[in-house]
Amino acid sequence: ETCSTNCTALSCTAGFEPLYSLDEITGSITIDCTQCPPNSIKSVEGYEPCEPCEDGFISNDGSTCVCPMMQYLDANGECSECGEGLICQTNSTLDSIILETGYWRAGPSTDAVKCPREESCLSGLSLFQNEMILSKCETGYEGPLCGLCSEGSYITGNYECWKCTKSSMIYSIVVIIVFLIGMGLVVHLLFHGKPPIEEEEEELVETTNFMDKVVMWLSERSDKLIVQFKILVAHFQILAGFPTLLRINYPETLTQVTESFSIFNMDFWGLLSSGCFFKSSFMNQLLFATLFPFAINLCLLLAYFWIVRQRRKCGDLSTKHFHRNSCLQGVLLNLFMFYVITSTTILQTFDCVTIQKNESTGETISLLMADLSVDCNSQYYHRTKIYAIIMTAIYPIGIPVIYAIALFVKRKKLNPKPGNCMESLEIRKKDEDIAKYSFLWSSYKPRAYYFEVWMTIYKLLLSGLMIYFEPGTITQKAITLLIVLFAMWIQTVIRPFIKRDENILAVCGYWATTLTLIVGIILSEEDLNENDANMALLGAFLSIINLGLVGLAIVQLFFSIASWFYATMGFLPNSRDDDVVTPAISPRKNKKLKTLRRKSIEEGMEHLNMDSIQKEKGDNDA
Repeated sequence: ETCSTNCTALSCTAGFEPLYSLDEITGSITIDCTQCPPNSIKSVEGYEPCEPCEDGFISNDGSTCVCPMMQYLDANGECSECGEGLICQTNSTLDSIILETGYWRAGPSTDAVKCPREESCLSGLSLFQNEMILSKCETGYEGPLCGLCSEGSYITGNYECWKCTKSSMIYSIVVIIVFLIGMGLVVHLLFHGKPPIEEEEEELVETTNFMDKVVMWLSERSDKLIVQFKILVAHFQILAGFPTLLRINYPETLTQVTESFSIFNMDFWGLLSSGCFFKSSFMNQLLFATLFPFAINLCLLLAYFWIVRQRRKCGDLSTKHFHRNSCLQGVLLNLFMFYVITSTTILQTFDCVTIQKNESTGETISLLMADLSVDCNSQYYHRTKIYAIIMTAIYPIGIPVIYAIALFVKRKKLNPKPGNCMESLEIRKKDEDIAKYSFLWSSYKPRAYYFEVWMTIYKLLLSGLMIYFEPGTITQKAITLLIVLFAMWIQTVIRPFIKRDENILAVCGYWATTLTLIVGIILSEEDLNENDANMALLGAFLSIINLGLVGLAIVQLFFSIASWFYATMGFLPNSRDDDVVTPAISPRKNKKLKTLRRKSIEEGMEHLNMDSIQKEKGDNDA
């Protein structure tokens, strides 16, 4: 016997099998060692033939069977398909799987989770040392899902880390000081205003000077100003939550616009965190979000009792009811401003993500999405959860329920004459029993007295409840869009506000929200980041739409002031802009009006015959 190739000591090396040939002349046997056929192996030296690999395995060198590309060797010793976010090369194991950009895993497992900020999680091989995860995160990011910031940085609502700077500290301090000053002015206006003018004082009012009339106009138009304020606040509070809740990266131009109105979101904890005054934790954030509104309401109550006490010392209690109503208006305004941010923070307590840590043992970890350093299986979290359950009954659920009960009990006084809107307005305006709740109903028509409850639920649906859908999915965005469209349909059908221009402003707000959301969905589904021109154009378009809403409110206020000014100067009668004095004209009456207009034009009349038209319209109004 002689050895020809790939053999030692008359035996074949690993990865080769013997091929015998007989020389018929000499009778000698020659051994040729040939490489194992595809997907078969021979792992030891000898004369043994190659054996085929098990089903699902392949072999490239003939010595070992491995899993093919896009598969890995699982805990059961079988080849399994790689999951989403994983890159499996040939001969991949649980430890050697490579992560795609934007994904993170907790250990030797194929449970790859999409990072809340995809740019923070880099592609590469995850290392595991002493059960600690050394995943590749962008510089400045660390921890689970690369969702924590390194020392000297603070995290924003969309999991983006910013360096602590002196300018951010100054900005936080200035905003907080401005808020405190504004709150002081509100308290002053609430408690130092004048009670409503009685009917017997009307003659005296007619003789007051111009400045007194200005004060009277502001008092009369305070409801209108509050309505415009509420519409704008609700719009920008909802808009501020879209990037975080829906994982939408809006153009920088729009981001700057929303940040300019961030004071409407009442996120003072975020301001304190951006100032890096202390190390933030979710439990402290939850306590602040729930107790700070209580503290403001307590200040209002203390101010009320102090003023009543001072009046009692002077022997004057005639304005007690007025100050009581003013205090309740302040409390309701405070709850209106803080409802979205407080409810969202409370509901975030129940949003935990479970990630498989070890595929072999089935071990998992559960992390709080609002603070990825919190383990949802810890005693610390369970104590926080109990507190959040109590606060849920007070804020997200309790406030709409209290509103609904208060309005339902007084429904007959809020809409005393269901068939006569104008008379109902006059009656309820003079009713002292419901004056303390006027913040809830004074902006709406008598038949829509309940609308503040719906608006509260609407804001809750688009803020806190959206976190329970998988963030960034098309399902979550589609549901959000349907809610906005449904709310706009309700606004269009009911037209709840008393003033016509207020209904117009509300509809424009819904359109701005809808268009902003649709563009955000397109941005998240289509990669437009490579074209800076497209992003700049979209950013300018969205900014104009949302700033236009503020501009419309200013224009409406300007025309209202101009109309009052001309009426005060005696140039023209003060026009009514109530939406209730111009009811919708029936199609039949409207057809008659159009026929009269067409006939007058056809006859070539120099002036339109307004008498006939006004008669028809007057009959309809009656």
